[in-house]
Amino acid sequence: MSWAIGRETILAMLDAGDLEQVAPNAEFAQALIDKARKHLATADLLCDTDLEIAFDALYTAARLSVTALLATQGLRPTTKGATSLRSKRCELNSGSTRRCSGRTTAFG
Repeated sequence: MSWAIGRETILAMLDAGDLEQVAPNAEFAQALIDKARKHLATADLLCDTDLEIAFDALYTAARLSVTALLATQGLRPTTKGATSLRSKRCELNSGSTRRCSGRTTAFG
């Protein structure tokens, strides 16, 4: 698979072992997005009563959505730094990490 945006970075991450190539999997990606939406709804419900848990749910929703993005592109983060990898891939796709944290950007 070729990546139009961030090709050099993706190849470097593959070489470093931060990513591995897998078959693109739209069903798995959709399941992750569905799960992320549930976490997002939980964050929305809890933001006025338990900010710490709401933030954790929001973080998990973002993590799941970026993992879904990787799955559609035939990529999977390895355990060798998955958090920084997801952040970097999100930035490459949107041009800004700030845009990746918004509800509209992450879930349409």
